Amino acid sequence: MLDLIRKSFEAALGGVSATQEKLKELADEFVVRGHLTKKEGSDLLKGLKATAKESQKKLGSSIEVQVRKVMKELGVATSSEVKALKGRIAKLEKDLGKEKKKAAPKRKATSSKKTAKDTK
Repeated sequence: MLDLIRKSFEAALGGVSATQEKLKELADEFVVRGHLTKKEGSDLLKGLKATAKESQKKLGSSIEVQVRKVMKELGVATSSEVKALKGRIAKLEKDLGKEKKKAAPKRKATSSKKTAKDTK
């Protein structure tokens, strides 16, 4: 699922990049045809790039919010939650090991010698 979201996001960003290239071509064409001076074309392009960059940031933020929302609805743990759980598990395992050592009865040494009764 995350891969699909990532690919969608990359496609959107690629589209923005392609759009910026088209805008440059269009601005250059207006300059060649005499509709804009070179400075006006450059200024127009800078303004459009700034607008596109801001839109790209907003899109990225919006996608991030939506992904977090979907992940929460699906019950997917965040990395910080997983890290906290790992810490709790390690502590519980350590405590369990201590309890096992306390509860283990001490064994008496038994003799392995057979008596006359045992061999009959």
